[in-house]
Amino acid sequence: MFGAAAERDIAKRPVMGKIASRLADIVVLTDEDPRFEDSLKIINEIAAGCLTKGAKIDKSLFKEPNRKKAIEFAISLANKGDSVGIFGKGHEQSMNYKGEELPWSDVTVVKEILR
Repeated sequence: MFGAAAERDIAKRPVMGKIASRLADIVVLTDEDPRFEDSLKIINEIAAGCLTKGAKIDKSLFKEPNRKKAIEFAISLANKGDSVGIFGKGHEQSMNYKGEELPWSDVTVVKEILR
């Protein structure tokens, strides 16, 4: 589960999708500091790369802009013995939407979901 920060190197987005689809059985795309860009535009640019590696929408590729919902969904897909990777925000404590830094913690959200 990951996204790409807005207002950065957009050429890497499809490349990130290709790599993710090559290495993961299931890819969930989500927000990661969308700033002033459209979240779905970013997600679709990453998804384009996933599709070139054979990902299938709603089978091995899922799109959920809301990062909390995406984390919940990714965890819900896991079976015993699976690993869930939640990438992009790591130790960061905020998410940028339209120039505003809003409180955010992947760690806190995961702990809440797993309770």
